[in-house]
Amino acid sequence: MTPPPPETVSRARCRNHADREAVARCPECGHTFCRECIVEHEGRMICKECLEKLLAQKPDRRGRMYLRRAALWGLSLISFLLTWSFFLLLGRLMILLQDLRRGLAG
Repeated sequence: MTPPPPETVSRARCRNHADREAVARCPECGHTFCRECIVEHEGRMICKECLEKLLAQKPDRRGRMYLRRAALWGLSLISFLLTWSFFLLLGRLMILLQDLRRGLAG
């Protein structure tokens, strides 16, 4: 859908209220709206219907944030367990080598 040329916006009427003068054009649908029918979202003016469509399409950011946080905690736990296991095995290896040296010397 192609919006009307810019010079007609100054004389345009609100799509929802025919008796009101339009103040802005929605960049999503191209229709003109009065102040009551248009809202600001992320730095641009957009009609309420298009805003509802955009918000319905966006995934829940809060859910993704919790998923990232859980993944970070999981990776931290795995890193801790791997480090702990490495030093545990290194200590056992050193004890084994010490016992082996005593057995060869004695």
